[in-house]
Amino acid sequence: MSTTLDGPDLLVPVAGIAGLNYVPDMAELWNPHGGSPVNEGERRVVQALVDGLPDDYKVIPSLEVRYDDRTDEIDAIVVGPQVVVLIETKDYSGDVIFREQGHTVNGAKFASPVDGIGRKARRLKGKLSDAASLLRQVWVSSLGGLARGPRNLHVDRILERWVCDVNGAIARLTDPGRLLPSGAEPTEVPVDLVLQALGVHARPRRGALTLGAYRTTSLVEEDEASALYEAVEIVTDVPHRLRVHRIDPFLQKEEGNEIRQRALNAYRALTRLEEQVGHVEQVVGPVGAFPADNGDIVVVSSAEPDPTLRDLDVD
Repeated sequence: MSTTLDGPDLLVPVAGIAGLNYVPDMAELWNPHGGSPVNEGERRVVQALVDGLPDDYKVIPSLEVRYDDRTDEIDAIVVGPQVVVLIETKDYSGDVIFREQGHTVNGAKFASPVDGIGRKARRLKGKLSDAASLLRQVWVSSLGGLARGPRNLHVDRILERWVCDVNGAIARLTDPGRLLPSGAEPTEVPVDLVLQALGVHARPRRGALTLGAYRTTSLVEEDEASALYEAVEIVTDVPHRLRVHRIDPFLQKEEGNEIRQRALNAYRALTRLEEQVGHVEQVVGPVGAFPADNGDIVVVSSAEPDPTLRDLDVD
């Protein structure tokens, strides 16, 4: 069984976030970190959540949350009286299919947004629990919100709880039992403590980067040595992933060259394999590499990677 929707956009663009006039029945836009939606789809979703949720909800737009070994980009967080929910926005048109293993947009394959935002929710739950003992009881969940109605939409039944249009998101957010595991009871959220913890740990997201022929769309993970981005090829709009290996300009020349060689090894190994035996479909690896303007090494991969052991380790 599945859900299929056909028809025009489900949302009509409304006034921008700047200059909102709050009325008692609107949610509060909570934005001390100065977060700004990075595209029109995110702006529409944040505005719709502010307009559609009751006044005891807080909507936090476009933030980064830093951990010891990574940084998570989050499109929006909704803090309600009984649940904290991370929102992943998708602004798709055309033919869109969400399946448990991944999703496609007009035939282009992407990794599952449900898995990614779910891992971010679990990491945020851990950070909140570490910040204050009272936050250990707080439920942290996630939703994939569609900024508009695609021409054709298919969502596997197993994903219907997590993937919906904005009106469906508002319905779930105001009925938190629909977002929790079966049999779980919602608990009161100490909203001020949650906001205090997020205020300490959050910062505004960065804008898109142009790296060679590619434009980044979101940060997947980051550490001191490298950053992984979702990106599209600028001319074709084909999705890719870019691993940017940072080269410290203050390193000795030999040390910098060694890091460059290590970053290029996987791409070179796959290139040699294809030269010797031809393309092997079962072998997945980098499809390109090039130096960035600042000397960093950018390695290009397909947009549909399997989760790494690091992705699966959320404790």
